[in-house]
Amino acid sequence: MTKSAKKKIFINSDIICDSIVCDCEVDTIHPVKGVTKNIIRLYPKDYKHCYAYKNGKELVSTNADGATLGRAVLPDLLAIKDNKTIKKFIERHGYPFPFEPSEDNSLESEALFSFIHRLEATVNLMTALGEGGDDYRKILALTLYLLLTPQTSIEFTNDWEPFCSCYHEMGYIWNNLNEVDERILCQEDETYNIEEGCYVEDRVRPERTFLDASEYNEAINYGNFDRQSMKNIATYLFRNANKVDYHCRLAIDFLFHFSRDVGDILKYDYKGELIFRESNPSADIRFKDGLDEQLKQALVALAKHTLKAEFEWDLDGIRPSYNTQTMAPAWHIDYLLSGIYFSLFNIEAKNEQYRICAKPTCGRYFLTKADSTKQKYCSYNCSNATAQNVHRRKVKEQQVRGKEE
Repeated sequence: MTKSAKKKIFINSDIICDSIVCDCEVDTIHPVKGVTKNIIRLYPKDYKHCYAYKNGKELVSTNADGATLGRAVLPDLLAIKDNKTIKKFIERHGYPFPFEPSEDNSLESEALFSFIHRLEATVNLMTALGEGGDDYRKILALTLYLLLTPQTSIEFTNDWEPFCSCYHEMGYIWNNLNEVDERILCQEDETYNIEEGCYVEDRVRPERTFLDASEYNEAINYGNFDRQSMKNIATYLFRNANKVDYHCRLAIDFLFHFSRDVGDILKYDYKGELIFRESNPSADIRFKDGLDEQLKQALVALAKHTLKAEFEWDLDGIRPSYNTQTMAPAWHIDYLLSGIYFSLFNIEAKNEQYRICAKPTCGRYFLTKADSTKQKYCSYNCSNATAQNVHRRKVKEQQVRGKEE
């Protein structure tokens, strides 16, 4: 093959996407005493919003001729924080999920928030990896959130299959230990000694690691197995879960060694926060100083595969199309959320990334060049308002100092 034949060809394709315009109401109900649920109810209209994406731009609303009309969709979706902003988004952009207008369409707002948080974790993980992959603490928290958070589903009133968030084998096993034991447990081999322990094949510290019987017994504690401890679950799976795919096993091996060498994790979230079970700072110190190259390499590999799985799951339903007006190739998107993931899919994380506006009261995501250190605000208004606040604060401080003198 010649050099010229190896060149990549990039086609300037458009995304063709629409969503049904809806009125929206959020009802608060109390199905049983002490339980409150917020139900989003949709009232579809007989026309649609149109959206398009062109290389170098975000998914934005357009008119019939393709001219841009409104703001980018992804920042508006990530800006949803409460029932008021849910209503505002749906009435501005439509319902982001597949639905049948002739059916009774409603869902609990918590399900919508779960999908939004997963999308935000995906955006934040792309940014963290694109910035060079040095913020291992943030990468770990975001990867764990995507891997281990239970699947969320939206049920339909018709015969459609439920709409589900990304499936990860690691997450399913982690959250359903009782159901998967028979499928994943390995058989005791000749190296196993109930009093001493056994050697386990290892993808993080190859080729094998010896698991002491006392360490394993302390983790499972037999009839009193603490499933709130990541270290206990990781140790149990490290010994037993051999009938799983490669990346699931990589996650197990990583969490086993991380819990053993650095600390037991208590909490992680979609923003990238990570908290250890220990109340003293020793685990934080070990994370900073004790995360060796094997753990770092395993974590980055796991994070990248997790990101890949999220994209491939959420790009389902996208199909090639042909734009008869422009006589050019395009992509047709069945629902808005898939179009948002496709717009992310086309971003080169090393060149572009989403950042959060530096104005404390804004918090809106915006797309910028990865090497741009000057752009900290999503708009001129936010930049100007922050500058004015800083100026007023300095003036007030000078006045206070003047009175004191």
